[in-house]
Formats: sequence, C-alpha cells, structure tokens
Amino acid sequence: MTNHPNRNWRQCWTVDLEAREARHIDGFVFRFERAEDDPRAWDGKCITCPPDIVSFDRGQLARIAREAGEIWSESKKL
Repeated sequence: MTNHPNRNWRQCWTVDLEAREARHIDGFVFRFERAEDDPRAWDGKCITCPPDIVSFDRGQLARIAREAGEIWSESKKL
C-alpha cells in the first residue's frame, strides 16, 4: 500500500540512544528505562507533550505512543 498516509512514519522520529529518548516532530518526547521486573525489557514514559495536545484525539495519542516504542526497539537492534 504505497499511498498509505503513515507509510513514512519513521521519518517523524529521532532517537537519542545515549539519552534514551525518542522525539516526535510534533513535540512528544519519550524516555526509556529498563523494566524493573524484566532486565531485557524497556519501559517508555512520555516526558514532554506539545502545547496543543488537546487537538490530538485518543487514537492519535495511542498511535504516537506505539510508534515511540517501535522506533526505540528498532534503534536498539541497529
């Protein structure tokens, strides 16, 4: 599906492995830390949101959080 609007979603993210952060162009910043119960797993937390967060619906927010986890996981494998 080459015309899908989210096919290039990875371009909206930058990952800083040293700071353990994933940043979205809309202003979201997620920080990742090792999970307490599983040292192989990572937990992500949104530490910064854009000022216009009320303009995002629940589905968009869920997608951004999911993308943050996916881009972090992909970056750790590189």
